[in-house]
Amino acid sequence: MAINGLYERREREQWFLKNGARLLQELISSCDGEAKQFQFFSAKELSKATNNFDKRHILGSRKNHTTYKGSHEGRTIAIRRSECLGEHSIDSVFNEIVMLAQINHRNVLRILGGCFETATPIPVLEFICNGSLYHLLHEKYLSSRISWENRLRIATEVADAIAYLHTGTIKPIVHRDIKSSNILLDEHYTAKVIDFELSIVIPLGETHVKSTVVGTPGSIDPDYSSTGLLTEKCDVYSFGVLLLELLTGKRTFEWNETEGGAGFVLVDFAISSMNGNRLHLIFEPCILKDSNMEQLMACTELAMKCIRWKPDERPTMKEAAQELRQIKEIL
Repeated sequence: MAINGLYERREREQWFLKNGARLLQELISSCDGEAKQFQFFSAKELSKATNNFDKRHILGSRKNHTTYKGSHEGRTIAIRRSECLGEHSIDSVFNEIVMLAQINHRNVLRILGGCFETATPIPVLEFICNGSLYHLLHEKYLSSRISWENRLRIATEVADAIAYLHTGTIKPIVHRDIKSSNILLDEHYTAKVIDFELSIVIPLGETHVKSTVVGTPGSIDPDYSSTGLLTEKCDVYSFGVLLLELLTGKRTFEWNETEGGAGFVLVDFAISSMNGNRLHLIFEPCILKDSNMEQLMACTELAMKCIRWKPDERPTMKEAAQELRQIKEIL
C-alpha cells in the first residue's frame, strides 16, 4: 500500500511539472491583482468536490470536455475535465488557464484555480447558474424571456469584455471564438465570456499574427479565413454576427438537409435583407412589442458595420461598445 501511495504521489508530481504548473506559478508571481488569487487544487480535492466526478454532477459537455458542478469549502464551483489526453488538448487547456489567470473583468468568467496533478490540467471556475445565451435564444419557448432591454445590455457587456481583451491587457488578446454559446448568464443575467482555449496574444508592436484558421462556421471573419492573418478585427466580425443573432433570434449557421445540404448563414440573410431594403423585417417578433424601432435599426446598422468584408472598415470593439451605450440612450 505504501509503495502504491508513493508511486501515485510521484506520478502526480510528474504531471504537475509536465503540465506547466511551475511556469504558471512564475507567471502569477509576476502579475498584480486577480492572478495572485489563483489556487492550486489537488486531484483529491476535486474528486471530493464532485463525489468522484459523479455523472449527476455534470453541468454539460462540449468539444472534448465535461463540466461538473462541485462544492469546495462551502462554495459552489465549476470543474472542467478534459476527455482528450492528446498534447494539443493539454496545450489548449493550459493556454486558457494562463489567459484567464491574467484577466480581471466582470464580464469574463473568473478562474478560481486549477489542478495540475492529472494527465490534462483541470480548470476550476466560478459557477454560473443560468446557462448559455445560445440556450436561451434558441431553446423553444425560452427566447421570449429575454427582453430587448436585456439583449441590448448583454450585447454591451460582451462588447465591453472584448474591448478589455483588446486594450485593457498588457498585450492584446484575440478571443477567436465569440458566439452565443460562449456567453454564460449569471443569476442577474449578467454576461460572462468563456472559452479561451483558442485565444491568441498579439505581440507588442505587431498588428497581427499568422495562424491556422479556427472558429465556428458562420462567425469566422472571411478575411481571416482567406489570409490566415489574425487581428482584433476578427473578434469585431464575430461580435457583429452575435449582435445579429440577438436581433433576429436566428442561429448563425445551420444546415438545411431538405434542400440538398444547403446551409443558412445569418450574415448572408442580413446582407440580402439590407440590399432588398427589408432590414426592418428581420427582427425576432417577441422583441418588437417592448422595443424601440430606432434602437433596433441603430443596432442593426452597427452589426452591419462590424461584419464589413474589409477589417479596416470595421469599428474597434471600444468604438462598438461606446456606440451601444449611445443607442441605449435613444428613447
